[in-house]
Amino acid sequence: MTTYIKTVVFGPTSGGKSVTPDKVDPLINGILEKIQNEGGKILDVKIALAQLTPGNNVSTYLVTYDASQSVV
Repeated sequence: MTTYIKTVVFGPTSGGKSVTPDKVDPLINGILEKIQNEGGKILDVKIALAQLTPGNNVSTYLVTYDASQSVV
């Protein structure tokens, strides 16, 4: 198997997606589920948070996984 990464960014520069759990969680869970359903193994999920200006937040999720080919 090969190790791959999937980066997902939420914030002011990502097409207007807001950084709230009700919007972020389903998308991240969907990515994790797709990787697992296609035979991949999740190795790690890291989250980085940043505040650009007051009220202007960005979050970056980095999913590391093993798979025979890129899944997402």
